Amino acid sequence: MRVALFNHPFNDFYKSPSRMSSGILSYLAHMIGNYESICFDVVKHIVTPIDLPDELSYIAPHICDDITDYSFFRSYFRFGAVHNFNHKDFKVFSPDVILITTFAFCYADGLKDQIEYLRKLSGAVIIIGGSGVSSNPQWYIENVRSDFCVVGPAEIVLPELIERINRGVGTEDLVNVFSSAHMCKVDLNKNYNFKPYYSFNKRNKTLQLQLTRGCPKKCQYCSIGLTAGNKFRKSNPDDIENVFKLFPTIKRVDFEDDNLSCDSKYFFNVLDIVRKYCPDALISFENGIDFTTLTDDVLERLQNYTILQYNISFTSAENSILDTHHRGYTVDQFEVSIRKIIKTGKPVIVYFIAGLPGDTAGNIFNTIKYLFSLDVIIGISPFYAVPGTKVIENIKESNKPFMTSAMSFNGYGVISELEKITFFMLTRFINAMKKSNKNEFTVLGLKKSIEEKKIIGILNDGSTFEYQLDSGLVKQFFDEIIGGVLYE
Repeated sequence: MRVALFNHPFNDFYKSPSRMSSGILSYLAHMIGNYESICFDVVKHIVTPIDLPDELSYIAPHICDDITDYSFFRSYFRFGAVHNFNHKDFKVFSPDVILITTFAFCYADGLKDQIEYLRKLSGAVIIIGGSGVSSNPQWYIENVRSDFCVVGPAEIVLPELIERINRGVGTEDLVNVFSSAHMCKVDLNKNYNFKPYYSFNKRNKTLQLQLTRGCPKKCQYCSIGLTAGNKFRKSNPDDIENVFKLFPTIKRVDFEDDNLSCDSKYFFNVLDIVRKYCPDALISFENGIDFTTLTDDVLERLQNYTILQYNISFTSAENSILDTHHRGYTVDQFEVSIRKIIKTGKPVIVYFIAGLPGDTAGNIFNTIKYLFSLDVIIGISPFYAVPGTKVIENIKESNKPFMTSAMSFNGYGVISELEKITFFMLTRFINAMKKSNKNEFTVLGLKKSIEEKKIIGILNDGSTFEYQLDSGLVKQFFDEIIGGVLYE
């Protein structure tokens, strides 16, 4: 039995290290180690500017070559290509099974393209999985030409599925495996063992890690429960040490976990491992850290480690939004915690979500105004509804976009696309103001914008232009938030 592993191309405005990382291919290959395998990373080394799809045409007027630090997106790209792999190696290997991992449901177009291309080259059984598939497996079975969809953690069922394919045995009784002939039972809380996920960037010596799975919290908009269940699981510390032993020089450690700090003992055990193997490496929590776990004692202990910055999830400055979406804290509780975190002297990024069901433009504006008053960088996340999450129930059927149209600034009938884009630009403007090392064009743009009470961009030739945003929100922004600030 020979298994070929693929990621697939995707379209977006930018690519982060975790999106379609080739590291997951190696991880899956190790998981099915009893079988001969080969990995093909079709994303690497290819970035192609492309036109916006029709469903994102409303964004087109805002895309430009602004050279300030608060610019909007400059282009839309396809990362990777379906043919970006060694065809000779693929033909010689002649796989019996092809595994394709997918990062997000809104990238399904790229997944479909990859499958159609591979179908022309091979008659192998095709299995797809990942967070995208886990959010809505029935849609994938009905619309994507795969043979099987694996839902949730691959460790639960993937090795058994491949074994049964090898033996020619039926799969109908397997949990978390969908096919056109069988819609299965989903059980993400079965016990299973897993290894730490890691990816190492040789250029900047950064080790990216995900050590835990699942989340006991049940926030209405979150999809973690769909991909990893609601039970918090931890990888073995001995396995974590073995990862660090692989790399003699590590300058930075990025944790991609969602809940690493919810078990304090385990959390500090992990940090001690980092300090043991790379005492000078900077530490960051790229997927955020739960501020409710950062007690006075925890913050004091963290001062003994090389923390680069704190990424904090806030959601909204409106208590009704926090309550509706089961966040488990109030704005006052956040206020107490964030001021203590700021006092550590480390940079702080606070992320909030704009446009949740029940949200209003006024709530979003007040959240930005509140965060402007704090010594933090603001991370705005325009809300997008992941299929299968509880929040979907609160969105009218007519307002539910899917796939590519669901990404980015879609309004969902709650907040308009233009309002979302405006809020996005206002937070970028604030962050540019707070940034210490600004380029000369940013300084000029900020000053001119404040003087004219408009968001002004600067092009490569030095000419200026006004972003066409929601004029009422922009006026309110300069009147109520920026006020009489004279930018120096």
